[in-house]
Amino acid sequence: MNEISQIVETALTSLTKAAEVNTIIGAPIVTADGATVMPVSQVTFAFMAGGGEYGEKPRREGNFAGGSGGGATLTPVGFLVIDRSGVRMIESGGALDKIADAAKNIADAFRGQ
Repeated sequence: MNEISQIVETALTSLTKAAEVNTIIGAPIVTADGATVMPVSQVTFAFMAGGGEYGEKPRREGNFAGGSGGGATLTPVGFLVIDRSGVRMIESGGALDKIADAAKNIADAFRGQ
């Protein structure tokens, strides 16, 4: 396997581990009245890799330059609520100020309002 393939394979293996289901659907929280609440997030990944040989004689030891980089964002999108009335998704609307509204809606739902 050439050097650039090794870089890409290593990066993709790391991304696969980062994108496990517990990242997207959070750990369930059971309330006093038996409802289950699970946070739901959106995960976005960006990745790049590049490399090449340099010098006059290709494939000599030490004449490869390469690198990779990437980034990830985790954005909360809402809560999955499972209770006596069924299953529903309470969306946050994507804005940080709406997350507080979603939390209030969940609290109101548990109080029976």
